[in-house]
Amino acid sequence: MADGTHTRAGSVASNRYPLHTRLYVYPAPGGRRIWTVRDRIGWGTQLDFWLPSCWSARQWGRRRVHVRRL
Repeated sequence: MADGTHTRAGSVASNRYPLHTRLYVYPAPGGRRIWTVRDRIGWGTQLDFWLPSCWSARQWGRRRVHVRRL
């Protein structure tokens, strides 16, 4: 992760928000609504959510979400 921590649940990658920013996301993958920006993505302003498996990531897919900065 860009902030020096290990990959873990509740982590999201984003270029739009500063590291350690907490985000309220709805609808949220895996039911978790509060996420923390801990990494950067290659390009763009999307969010890249950490999910526990490739299967769950593919099930979630790509979709629009509502984000509020906490």
